[in-house]
Amino acid sequence: MKFTDTSQLSYQNIRMILPMFFLILVVFGMIPSSVSAESEYTHGWLSAPDWVLARIDKNILPDLFIPKNLTGKSEEIPTVTSYVQEGNDLLASSSFEAAKESFDGAIVLNSRSFDAWLGKGYALEGLKRYQSALESYEKAIGLSNNKVRAWVAYAGKGRALLELQQFQAAGDAFAKSISMFDRSKSGTVEELSDLYRDLAKAKAKIGDEVEASYAQRMADELMPGYGINSS
Repeated sequence: MKFTDTSQLSYQNIRMILPMFFLILVVFGMIPSSVSAESEYTHGWLSAPDWVLARIDKNILPDLFIPKNLTGKSEEIPTVTSYVQEGNDLLASSSFEAAKESFDGAIVLNSRSFDAWLGKGYALEGLKRYQSALESYEKAIGLSNNKVRAWVAYAGKGRALLELQQFQAAGDAFAKSISMFDRSKSGTVEELSDLYRDLAKAKAKIGDEVEASYAQRMADELMPGYGINSS
């Protein structure tokens, strides 16, 4: 009997082959001289003693012969949460391209994930792809639904607009972020100082020296030593 594609063996064909296979084991002395009736058996559709399967070279048999539970633990199925966590870890190591791919994976599973779009915005910003980052931040804003850290998406939007030299819109985004930050009580003093510092930059770029001076003063009070031209 000849098969050109063992992966296509039917259940009936395998039942025909198994007796011959075990006969070969007997002839070549691969079956122990004493096998107790209590020998453990696998419980897949191909029921066979464990001691037999332990002697089989899995590399020369089609996967169909080997129950899946003998090949080790199945690979964990990625989730939105695992993709986002992976992306955040990659962001922390400045692996922006890989981080973007992880966040894209999360978005494929759930296109309405605030955290995935926010993370993708960070990754694209790190890659200096500011227009794409802006679009991701705006998507996150649309999905924020008053989330505690929605201010972070507005801050990202402001930074992207600042890089795109859309200074008026950047100032508006930073002002919105500061307003939401104050209500959320979720950020740090340093983060708030950065927001005021970025707002000062945007206001200075459009010639609004009064607002720029006020924002810079707030930044200095929160974190002394920050200048309006700091990078």
